[in-house]
Amino acid sequence: MFIYRAISFPLLLVMLGAMLYWRNSFGGYVFAALAVLGIGMLVYEICAMLRNIEIKTFPKTFGMIAGLMMLFFFIPYLTLLFSIVLMVFWGAFIVLLGKKSKMVGWLAGIGVSAVVILSFMPFIDIFFGSGDNRAFLFFVLTTKAMDTGGYIFGKLTSYLPGGNHKMVPTISPHKSWEGTIGGVLFSVAVGLIFFFFFPFLQLPYSLAVYVLVSIVMAIGSLAGDLTESAIKRTCDVKDSNSIIPGMGGVFDVLDSFIYNGVVFSLLTLLWR
Repeated sequence: MFIYRAISFPLLLVMLGAMLYWRNSFGGYVFAALAVLGIGMLVYEICAMLRNIEIKTFPKTFGMIAGLMMLFFFIPYLTLLFSIVLMVFWGAFIVLLGKKSKMVGWLAGIGVSAVVILSFMPFIDIFFGSGDNRAFLFFVLTTKAMDTGGYIFGKLTSYLPGGNHKMVPTISPHKSWEGTIGGVLFSVAVGLIFFFFFPFLQLPYSLAVYVLVSIVMAIGSLAGDLTESAIKRTCDVKDSNSIIPGMGGVFDVLDSFIYNGVVFSLLTLLWR
């Protein structure tokens, strides 16, 4: 499994890099197509898992709706309006989740679509807005560095006498405090590389800001990972899907962005 993951993840990064390099030509169109497909698949996976706990959702229907809704987010003036509407539906779903209501299934699908689509906002900004490639890569790499560092440190420390210290075994049995610390250090290391070699913020932003934002991205990545783990544990599934060798489904790949997408978009507004 590790071998498949070691192959799949670099290939995904190469694809992203190619789309970024040619984003003003065919790269942008390729991204748009993949975004619509990816959003649809991600919502389909989550809705399919929710059916395991007797929340009657409609995976194919909501997958197609979410993909179509993603198209509207390529129209800048409609992004904020759709964001507000979708978050209202998400709030309603949370309120009614514990109640037996026919609306819960629909609100679940729309609410999930809301969170997923909003998590893609930095991707949309860089490909169709005025975003900076360096800032976008900072967002992606500091987020995924948490996953990579956590996995490496977690594996290595598991061989220590007595093993490592589990973080939340009831949600994610393999998540450890040592792995989490290692993941944060990886994210900060990536942030330092950007500060010294690829700075994208203007003065008076300092080293401390890069470190702080890197830590925020690491925490957001961890929160997204734990959220997916909690959903999978509740729905009694191991992976959201099996379409990506060694990594699982689309949700398994993009879980670390579900909070960081919104957080990073808000941060970029402050930077501008």
